[in-house]
Amino acid sequence: MGNRISIFWIAFAFVALILTIPVGISINNNYKVFKNGTIKDVVIKSLPNANSTSGSFMKFYLNENVYSKKVYGSFGLYHKIGDTIQLKYLAGYEHYFLFPNEQNPLIWGTIGLGMLIISASFCFFYAYKKTQVKFRV
Repeated sequence: MGNRISIFWIAFAFVALILTIPVGISINNNYKVFKNGTIKDVVIKSLPNANSTSGSFMKFYLNENVYSKKVYGSFGLYHKIGDTIQLKYLAGYEHYFLFPNEQNPLIWGTIGLGMLIISASFCFFYAYKKTQVKFRV
């Protein structure tokens, strides 16, 4: 029984560690846009439902191409389709757009990565403790 539990926790730890790769890449790309991006005018193509509280994607035009950015429902209360807004953009990172006033993505990104790594460490430690042989004297 202990070995099954250990395998589960080790697998869970590996999943957490593997997740750090795409999360880290995304944070790095957002940081590059934050640091080196320029502000561009984009035209809104579609907006999420105003009742959406979890966030949905807004679609917009930039250089005759359509891109998307996650926004929350209240965004649609202040903007409408066809409005021109400003987003920070960096050539080569077309899937990463930031609002001009967004904070540095490294702050929360580092916290998120740290949480994944700490979770993986605890899972490895728990699996290790479960597989230790206990001797009675």
